Amino acid sequence: MVLGWTEGDLAGPLAPGATSLFGPRGVCLHADGSLWISDTGHHRLLGWRKTPENDNAPAEILIGQPGFDHEGRNAKGPPGRPRSTCRLEYARGVVVWRSPTPGTTAC
Repeated sequence: MVLGWTEGDLAGPLAPGATSLFGPRGVCLHADGSLWISDTGHHRLLGWRKTPENDNAPAEILIGQPGFDHEGRNAKGPPGRPRSTCRLEYARGVVVWRSPTPGTTAC
């Protein structure tokens, strides 16, 4: 299975979308069957409720951007405008913060 790449992508723009990845740096296959990928270049975390069975299956869950077609790091904005609490900046890893069974970890 391949996620985030289709034939010819190397010469094309890396626009954000539910099926695109730009410099992913972290992956977690959770014990509940969900898959999580930190899409570092698009400054977001993508999730699939179940491990995809087909190439380029669109992500179902998005964390760190207002929509699948958005990108942008959570850096300093214009004067007087604080950083957003709902954006990520260079997401590089994925960790499970609650274990499926007490005393265990999934990733």
